[in-house]
Amino acid sequence: MPRLQPSLDEMRDRESRAVMADGQARKAYNDEEMGKFLAITRPTYQKRRRQPDTFTMREFRAMVRVLGLSDEEIVRFIRGKRK
Repeated sequence: MPRLQPSLDEMRDRESRAVMADGQARKAYNDEEMGKFLAITRPTYQKRRRQPDTFTMREFRAMVRVLGLSDEEIVRFIRGKRK
């Protein structure tokens, strides 16, 4: 039987990916540059982007600083909700 609605975790992951994509587009950084800024490899960054709950606190703080995320975007990333 098909799923009718994505799980809460999947909806939160989608919102987190959207926050990262918006910030990355705003700064015009590619995945290679983001990996360097976060002190991880490009493939690791791409894995973190696919699975946002695997970010370490150090990586998350660096991403917030590098992308200049607002408080609202940080809340969206963590809680997966838009106002």
